[in-house]
Amino acid sequence: MRTTTKYIKACLSLVIALGVSAGAGAQELDAGKTIFAKNCAVCHQASGQGQDGLAPALTAYPARYASTEGGRALLANIALYGLLGAIQNGGKQYNGSMPSFRTMSDEELAGVLSYIALDLSGGKAAGSQPISADEVKARRAQNLTPTEVRHLREQVLKDAGL
Repeated sequence: MRTTTKYIKACLSLVIALGVSAGAGAQELDAGKTIFAKNCAVCHQASGQGQDGLAPALTAYPARYASTEGGRALLANIALYGLLGAIQNGGKQYNGSMPSFRTMSDEELAGVLSYIALDLSGGKAAGSQPISADEVKARRAQNLTPTEVRHLREQVLKDAGL
């Protein structure tokens, strides 16, 4: 009987802890949504569907990126350093320039990237996780060009079979 009581208490503690974490995650996603609306939606649209010839959709790949280490690094690199040159996304061609947002804090970038990967795209990929400020900070120590980021994107897509 004592074992059952301990087990129930442990389960309740876990449920409470997860509930607190989920609330904090919702606040972070809300903050990310606000940042997205102010900085990203002008090109990528509020829905994340993008604009033909200008900005690709953010509704499919970011969730997949957020499920792998290389993809998570790519998301942070794109936000920090931008992206320049021709890419394909969803069968459409784009040849533009994504600006750098490295003036934002690690927390702000983590929030917007998590919003894009988990909320905007519906977190459709198994294993998608929020991007942490520490992950952004680790990428900030690099010094990449937007063209180098595009080449990294090509490698991540290849590794993911996309």
